[in-house]
Amino acid sequence: MSAFERILDEVAGGKKTVEKTPQHVFCVDRLSRYFPDSCFIHVIREPEANIASLMDAAARYEAFASRFGGEQGLERAVAYWKGAIAMSARMRGRQNHVFLRYEDLACSPLGALQPVATVLGIEVSEDMLTYNIQNITVEREAWKARPNRTIERPTSKAGRLFDQKQLQYIREHTQEVLRHFPSAL
Repeated sequence: MSAFERILDEVAGGKKTVEKTPQHVFCVDRLSRYFPDSCFIHVIREPEANIASLMDAAARYEAFASRFGGEQGLERAVAYWKGAIAMSARMRGRQNHVFLRYEDLACSPLGALQPVATVLGIEVSEDMLTYNIQNITVEREAWKARPNRTIERPTSKAGRLFDQKQLQYIREHTQEVLRHFPSAL
């Protein structure tokens, strides 16, 4: 165990440490080197909903505007989603990786969490189903600041944000990629 891992364990006070930055899917190989006993949970979301969330964030938050805003925002958001899914697909078959469909998690959280619980050696319980941002956000992450609530399937922003031509573009550029991660439920 590295010195950094010992510090994280000490700070966590016997609890599991979770780092949930989506962009870290692009750093899994490096993270695996530094944290060889880590478990990686890949949450795979439907492309239309995920891309709509990226585009909505670009319109609402400066931190996302340069990445997914402007004329090429849709193309960049589609490319980002495809790249993230491709990175997750590279990890299939690895012992310390679990793959969940976001929609399964939202519709049947206890069932969807069971593979995660098995890998982590924990029991799934109802108290895991409350969204609680206490101690997991910082002030600059305004998009995470929501009141505590239960996990539920959100309505997709895709129908509100995209016209038919844009939806067709998303479908044409993502349909082959998603086949790697079918719904488990």
